[in-house]
Amino acid sequence: MRSIVAFYEVDREYGGPEEGGWHYDTGRFVRAIGFYLTDEAAITAVRRANRLLERLQRHRRSVDSVLYDGGRYRAFSFTGVPPERFPAKRPHYQCPQKGAPHQERVHPCTVSITSHRLRKPMT
Repeated sequence: MRSIVAFYEVDREYGGPEEGGWHYDTGRFVRAIGFYLTDEAAITAVRRANRLLERLQRHRRSVDSVLYDGGRYRAFSFTGVPPERFPAKRPHYQCPQKGAPHQERVHPCTVSITSHRLRKPMT
């Protein structure tokens, strides 16, 4: 399958006050860096790019930090055209009403995120 590897500036957005407050990861397209004919080649390129980015950004604050002010980048692999931003839609928090049935062994409160054929970055 054909894959495109692209750089994204990553950030964390505030989701809402539920459960003491929650955040979700976001990304803004910066540029495409490669087109690969196999998934294995794309994954190798993503791993290599992210290792290099970690070294280059080692003095920048982590996205998890409350003092983070932007400027961290990650490589991601996509099947098809990379989206301008991810997630495609802002996630929303859902918690069923009291007394509503829910499946066993699954937390009743969830965060729903719509993906855009995004593959998790490989490190």
